Amino acid sequence: MRDALPAEIANEPNAEPPDPDDTAWDEDGSTAGGDAQRRTIRRVLAGMGALILAALAVPIVVAVLHRQDPGVEVRYVIPAGTAERLEAGETVDVLPQRIDLRTQDTLIIVNEDDDTFAVGGLSVAGEQTMTYRFSKPGTYSGACQLHPGGNVDIVVQ
Repeated sequence: MRDALPAEIANEPNAEPPDPDDTAWDEDGSTAGGDAQRRTIRRVLAGMGALILAALAVPIVVAVLHRQDPGVEVRYVIPAGTAERLEAGETVDVLPQRIDLRTQDTLIIVNEDDDTFAVGGLSVAGEQTMTYRFSKPGTYSGACQLHPGGNVDIVVQ
């Protein structure tokens, strides 16, 4: 039994069936140009797929490259009774004399005492928590009651 004629030939009353020995026709009855057309369509679809993939990937790449470093939290606790110890003449060593941080790091000082303390230009009220995120590099120096040196340097790189 012979294969069905291609639609473009079957609809023409005077059309002759393809010659099986004619290389201009494929086995399925389509012209050899059909392969070139399918390849072109595949290339166009592949190109469109690549464009869609790139459109989806660009925002992700931009987000990764411009990602803000969330930094780390550096926490110190001023224990209850620290003010009494200082008034009694005891040496208190709650903070180091130098605190090294990076930009985007957050300094957290939890004051469990009733009194307010100065920490390098910052103030921590009694029974409060002071949180400060450093967004610019620099050295922040000031008085500090919480270690023997009396001053603290907060160095942000």
